[in-house]
Amino acid sequence: DGSFADYKNDERAAGLYQELVAAGNADYVKIAAYNLGCMYQTGRGVTQSAAEAVHYLKMAYENGEREAAGILLQYYLKGDFPEVSFVKRICQDIISNGAAELLPVAYYCQFRIADNREQYRDSMAYAKKYLACANAEEKKKAEQQNAKTEEVHETTNNGIAVHRTAHRRNVRPRNIP
Repeated sequence: DGSFADYKNDERAAGLYQELVAAGNADYVKIAAYNLGCMYQTGRGVTQSAAEAVHYLKMAYENGEREAAGILLQYYLKGDFPEVSFVKRICQDIISNGAAELLPVAYYCQFRIADNREQYRDSMAYAKKYLACANAEEKKKAEQQNAKTEEVHETTNNGIAVHRTAHRRNVRPRNIP
């Protein structure tokens, strides 16, 4: 086991992550593999390598680390991750699990992967449906925000009116000598 200071040293951390991956403990593999993939992606503590990044990110994804999906799809779009069947699986996982922040890239990858017109048409239909839902959600949020704003203004105006009315009622006329 490494100390916290070892993890602050990028080269040492990479070595410790590789040891954890090699040990094969399922509890640690997904995190260690994800961290290694990110390190290879950025070149922190290791020589930057798209192939190594994809290798470790794929391992992390296969072990349940869903954060790796977005990075793997980016590698696919750049041409550094040619396993189309695995990309299809990632896209299906994203779409079926509703990972909203990754839906646009998943639909786009499906569009790029489409083998025939029918798959292309389905992919575009899903993308349009997603955009319609996203726009509807944003519209609904905006309407809710506007309603809250109007309610606050109304409450504020009523509060001022109530305060002024109450103040006027409590004011006694002065006796003029």
